[in-house]
Order: sequence, then C-alpha cells, then structure tokens
Amino acid sequence: MNLESREKLAKLVQELRGSQSLKTFAKRFDVSYQAVSKWESCESFPDRERLAKIANMAGYGLDDFVAYLEGRQPQTPSKLGHLKQQVKNLRMSEFVELYRAMGERLTEIAIAEGVGSK
Repeated sequence: MNLESREKLAKLVQELRGSQSLKTFAKRFDVSYQAVSKWESCESFPDRERLAKIANMAGYGLDDFVAYLEGRQPQTPSKLGHLKQQVKNLRMSEFVELYRAMGERLTEIAIAEGVGSK
C-alpha cells in the first residue's frame, strides 16, 4: 500500500480506537499495542485478517475498504455499521445517556404512530 493508503488507514484506526488505550484496542486484533501504534503512525500495515476486522468495525466489506484505501470508489460504509462502532467506543456514562435518549425517542415514535392506543 502506498503512503496515502497508509495515512487513510492510520486516521481511521485512530477514529475507531477513540478513547480506548492502545493495549485495549490491540487485544481486539490479537496484536501488541506497538503494532497498533505502528498502524497509526504509518510505519506498518495490518495483515489481511486484521484489515478485514478493521473494515468490519468501520462498516465496510473488505473489498470496499481496500478500494477506499486505494482511492477507488467503494461503497460507502453503512450508517448502521458506523453507528454501531461509535456505540462500542462510548464510555459508560455516555452509553447511559444514549440509552435514556433512545428510550425517549422510542416513546415519541410510539405516540406519533399511535402504537399501543386503541
């Protein structure tokens, strides 16, 4: 992969890792924290198996992800896939806040659609 591809991957890995420590994030891929650090600094590139895991976390299929990294036109990641990844990276307090907001939204939808009324 060229430098531009490595830079795209580095940025994405940093986004996916979010506030997680290098060690915690590395455990998801069964690699050392140094390996993740090298991905983020463009010093190395993950193998195919780990690249597929990163693609999945970002909401891409592997082929589309490689196309994205290489600057070709991939399918865009699914909004749901991206949202799931964001939820996985939330701290407990943020997750609780999101859970409450979802409950409120479900109530609003139910009322608007007349769900449960006779």
